Amino acid sequence: TKTKCSRIVHAFLGEGLECIACNPAFLPYISFPTKVGAIIRDVPLLDHDYNLDIDGIVKNINDNTRVIWLCSPNNPTGTYLSKNELNEFILKLPKRILLVIDAAYAEYVRKKDYTSGENLVRKNKNVIMTRTFSKIYGLAGQRLGWAYCSKYVADIFNKVRLPFNINMIAIEAGVIAMKDKNFYVKSVKH
Repeated sequence: TKTKCSRIVHAFLGEGLECIACNPAFLPYISFPTKVGAIIRDVPLLDHDYNLDIDGIVKNINDNTRVIWLCSPNNPTGTYLSKNELNEFILKLPKRILLVIDAAYAEYVRKKDYTSGENLVRKNKNVIMTRTFSKIYGLAGQRLGWAYCSKYVADIFNKVRLPFNINMIAIEAGVIAMKDKNFYVKSVKH
């Protein structure tokens, strides 16, 4: 996820441009944008239930906003935006803003109203859903993850990615992990 975050920052942010992240959030969403001179607008979680403050995010959007980071489910709160909340939220965003849905913990949510965002990616060119092998598969040290996005976003990613961005050991570990259904079920249950 750190690598995906870095690519998003280098592809969509720069000096004077802005991004919005909820607090607490995955630390690179707050630290990486500053490396390219971007400004972070920090929106605290809601006091009553520790969920993402959609209204607060919308109020912080301005002409310089280019990226919004959403962790759903969030860490450490475990709160998430429902499918309806995400569908309503995307309607409030200008199409120039990239909505990044970090669904690193998606496999652990068993609620029927949850979505990791794949439905929004299919309908919108400005949405990206990121996932990782670090959580459910326990492969944090391999730095292996993936993103689901439109061809438009993928083409931009390919302009800033390194030519050898995933090593063979990480790829093999990911393939083996995906085949181990018992470990997956055990992790969810645990």
